[in-house]
Amino acid sequence: MAMEAEEVECIRGGYLPAESSRASNLAELIFRPTESEDDSQPIFMGTVGNRTFDVSLRALRHTALYLLEQVKTRGLQRGDTICLLRLPRTSETVIAAAYVALTAGGYRVLFPMYLEPDSFQDWLRISNTRAVLWSLRELRDSIDNESDLALADRLGSMISGLNIPSYCLWDDLKVPELLQGKYAPASSGDANALDLLDAADPESECLVLTTSGSSGRSKLVVYRQKAFLLSCVAWELAGMFQPDRLGGRTLCLLLAHSMGLRALWNALWTRQSLCLIPPEWFLEHPERVRTLLLRMRPQHVTGGPAVFRTLLELARVFPDVKESCFRDLRCGVSSGAPFDHEMSQKLEAALGLKLENAFGTTETMQVLSTLAEGPFESGMGNPLPSVAIRLEPYSDTDHPLFRLQIRSPFGCY
Repeated sequence: MAMEAEEVECIRGGYLPAESSRASNLAELIFRPTESEDDSQPIFMGTVGNRTFDVSLRALRHTALYLLEQVKTRGLQRGDTICLLRLPRTSETVIAAAYVALTAGGYRVLFPMYLEPDSFQDWLRISNTRAVLWSLRELRDSIDNESDLALADRLGSMISGLNIPSYCLWDDLKVPELLQGKYAPASSGDANALDLLDAADPESECLVLTTSGSSGRSKLVVYRQKAFLLSCVAWELAGMFQPDRLGGRTLCLLLAHSMGLRALWNALWTRQSLCLIPPEWFLEHPERVRTLLLRMRPQHVTGGPAVFRTLLELARVFPDVKESCFRDLRCGVSSGAPFDHEMSQKLEAALGLKLENAFGTTETMQVLSTLAEGPFESGMGNPLPSVAIRLEPYSDTDHPLFRLQIRSPFGCY
């Protein structure tokens, strides 16, 4: 920033209302129509199996209501913890639809970022998981990968060893069929939807997310519904949903991450498409990614430096992606890892895309950004509304160190 660290006592973001006037809970955000929305347009652009597949807001609402009925018939109740497992190389789109449905229904979702067999049973025990949902049929049908099949078998043994039931999103719950509209459509005025709006509690815990394990072992962090809603409000008040910033179609390279899930709720808030691609495809099937990107034409992306290195490599290998798809990219934001200045320069030279710095971590759901409106035009950018940051002296050596203290209304615990 434009001041020395030792001069900074406390910097606060702007005013943030105690609650959202747009939606009082996440079910309302999903089901309450906005004046300008067209519910036939894609809210998710992604894949099912090996083919492209779009999910409209109408189809998502319909799928959520039917899926919740199916979950309820299996003895699961609002407030129960359900583990949502994305198996390797399976559809992020199906998982995203299931996550939205479970959250709208008031369930607490255990969502592992990575599958770590040595920790998996502990996660199930600690979170008091009542059921596991996964795309086991998709894994067995479309992937000839012995290690993936062995992993699924190992995880299955762990689940059954704890006497926890598991349900396939394809065979048991029919999510892909629901998304394709093979059952009678439901509307946002459906009685079941209205029940969700009345029963949802913004203070309820809605997500148990695993961290990336940068400290040596993954931890479990918990979010409440209100935290996601306030994050959306803060982004809007900070001007970050403007068209030249983060207000259009967004590319998500890993859903089971705080950045991916924030992108999902931002998409539902703005009614703009979330572009979902199985992350393994970027390395194993770049030609599929090329086809998807040319169709999706994302307008902004947030991720760690590795995400932007991947985009640079795709631009090098597929010139048409660079000349066509990436011309639509308006904004890139680096978060979750130290900012890579050399990579940022290469990105701007190759794609004409200036990379912003979010100074975010998984746990805080991003608290600072060079995109956020405020008094500071350089350095660390501005704190989002209602965020307070403070630098506490940590060392008085020739090269002083400081602890960064953060208070945020949309973090976790």
